[in-house]
Amino acid sequence: TPASTVISFFSGGIDGFYTMLQKRREITHAVFSRGIDMQLDNPVWEQAFARNAAWLGERGIPLLPVATNARFVGHAFGIPWGTYFGAGLAAISHALGAGRSLIASGHTWRELWADGSHPLTDPWWSSESTAIVHHGREAKRWQKLERIAAEPGVLEVLRVCWQDRGYNCGSCEKCLRTMVLLRLLGLESPAFPPLTSLRQLGRASCRER
Repeated sequence: TPASTVISFFSGGIDGFYTMLQKRREITHAVFSRGIDMQLDNPVWEQAFARNAAWLGERGIPLLPVATNARFVGHAFGIPWGTYFGAGLAAISHALGAGRSLIASGHTWRELWADGSHPLTDPWWSSESTAIVHHGREAKRWQKLERIAAEPGVLEVLRVCWQDRGYNCGSCEKCLRTMVLLRLLGLESPAFPPLTSLRQLGRASCRER
């Protein structure tokens, strides 16, 4: 029944993997939304969905595909997705009829600046039938990566890129930040191109998290 359904948004990124592993005994379904971090017409989505579904399937968690224009509704009115993505994910949660929905945090408790998803505002998108839960602020990004890398198969599936230029483009800020963390932690992921030169970092603005 919907009341017993616990979903977690999962696109194969660090935050989603961390929440999945921390709450795996509670989560009944994962949700991968097309049209948010990947364009609706991006052919890589099928590859990413297949990898995510296979990894989750081995753990008994079905992955639900969703296509949404939530990001483009705001764009039409000049509203950046980063200012309301918690509301967008909450809207999907209500549409699916979930009893509880976990939104993985991209920040820590020391980073409580205004954001589209926030521990103080996300719960306000709840209703009598669907609870919206903000999760994961206790760990920094490198701590999350270290944690999830210990789980078999994660580094083969890991995808953080929003650029629609392959599985992980290897040149955007999110890719470079992740590639540097992998290097610092002594980890390797075949899902990323090799980090051949630190000069690449000159194009990125990376913050320690």
